[in-house]
Amino acid sequence: MKKISIILGLLLMAGLAMAADFQPWVGVRGSYQAVFHTDLLDSAAAFEVDRARIGVEGEWIKDIYFQVEADAKNTKKGKGTELKVAFIRWSFLDMDTFKGAVEFGALTTTFARGLSGTEYAFINYDITTVPESYQYGVQVKGNLMNNFVEVIASVSDGEGLSTINTAKGLLYVGRVEITPLGSEMKDLREGNTGKTLASGAPMLSIGLAAALDNKAKTDDLGYTSETYNSSHLLADVTFKMLGFSIFGQFVMNSYDALSDGTYWGGVNKNVKESSGGFVQVGYNLKDVVGFELEPMVKFEMWNDVLNEGYGDVDTKKQDFAVGFNWYAHGHDFKMNVEYRHMLKDENFYFGKPPAEDYFGFRVTHKFGAKLSLASKTESKPASTVNTVDKPVEE
Repeated sequence: MKKISIILGLLLMAGLAMAADFQPWVGVRGSYQAVFHTDLLDSAAAFEVDRARIGVEGEWIKDIYFQVEADAKNTKKGKGTELKVAFIRWSFLDMDTFKGAVEFGALTTTFARGLSGTEYAFINYDITTVPESYQYGVQVKGNLMNNFVEVIASVSDGEGLSTINTAKGLLYVGRVEITPLGSEMKDLREGNTGKTLASGAPMLSIGLAAALDNKAKTDDLGYTSETYNSSHLLADVTFKMLGFSIFGQFVMNSYDALSDGTYWGGVNKNVKESSGGFVQVGYNLKDVVGFELEPMVKFEMWNDVLNEGYGDVDTKKQDFAVGFNWYAHGHDFKMNVEYRHMLKDENFYFGKPPAEDYFGFRVTHKFGAKLSLASKTESKPASTVNTVDKPVEE
């Protein structure tokens, strides 16, 4: 017993010594996006807010990080404020060659890249379909050899029942990112700005992900329920060099049949299988024009196999978009302009179909401040790179 007490005492002293230089801190973080968009064919136009987030973050205990963030973008529509994230992260391992962390709470799962909505190059990404990222659950992250290999795995609520929490399913997600070139400056944000632009060296990252989503439905208020699954596969590639940025993504989704022979995938709940993706290329003209202006072009395609119990029906969608980003202060303050043309749309719509010719303009601003208990307030930009030892905004 005495030996055990001595060992515990030594471990406690070692822990206190390691945390001796730690200073608790708390910070405020926020972001907003104001948008103007129009359908050029029928002259329909609107001003909207895509994002209006505010939250707090901090570390009261060494290696224990917390974040709470809400979005009030739907206030004008009468939907009120929506909680986006509220989680705690424990960085349980911090070595030179490996870092590990676990997150618990209302978090953002990482099937596709772990990007914030403020870190995309285009305004519209409404063709491709991936599992919902905002979930309640647990997520583990591992980082090997300074971003050379990153592994992310999560178990969360998934969709489950929409109104009754009976036989609710779970969403299982796993993702691996391999960065053979430029791992020390890994940056999966779209476009090329910041450290990758300043370096000019090549950065190549390849991502592979898989997800299984268990769901359930009931027709008798939860007395009986039917379970069904969907499976999802994804591959993406990010390459940056000099002012160039290239990104490509491909997704495959498959949905189980219900007991009545119909399928339930997609927005209209009638998709059996779907696949597709997009590729986009841009170039930052800072060396040419003296400021960070980035023209960009994107091509996107998607295929849905519909089945409502009467056989398969294939539908295809294709579009291209051109635009530019002006980085006034990196991704923290930028402007996007986009023109998109729908090349093909074979889907069936009960209401108004998506705009065939779309034009949009968006302003994005992120801000934050960090307050240490032992120092004055200092500016702290929102984190932008998906690593396990930094906050990630989704």
